[in-house]
Amino acid sequence: GRPAAMMDRLTGIPNREAAEESILALEAKPHNRYLAALYVQNMQQLNLRFGDRICDELLLLVTQRIATNLLRPTDSMFRWRGPAFVAILEREESFSYVSHDLKRFVEHPFQFEFRSGSLLVFISIAAELVGSTSCGAAERIQELEKFFSSF
Repeated sequence: GRPAAMMDRLTGIPNREAAEESILALEAKPHNRYLAALYVQNMQQLNLRFGDRICDELLLLVTQRIATNLLRPTDSMFRWRGPAFVAILEREESFSYVSHDLKRFVEHPFQFEFRSGSLLVFISIAAELVGSTSCGAAERIQELEKFFSSF
């Protein structure tokens, strides 16, 4: 595994430092690897309504949902910061196909039930494939930042 310093304590997945390292490594073998940016859009409102503890739990559930329903065994996912996540997807398909697939994955809000169903929370996620495979690492990281800062 990775050293603890490269892991996100809340979600248990690798953190931004690990993400940047992996994005750099992509330059050596960019073939069929796509970089996806995922941003949980309504976290601030939820935080005001429910507080940190519920929101931490939601981020953990979102992480699990993405891992289970989007990722394949060869993919990897990272927590960039706050409600921002990055995934490296290994796919045989074209950029536009993978992009469409990603958009379809997030087009409906995720639903979570809390307190045995008395509380229903909807999570909206924005997602985008970032940088073509011919992009350098610095460029890709810049594009990630640009995408995340648009929220």
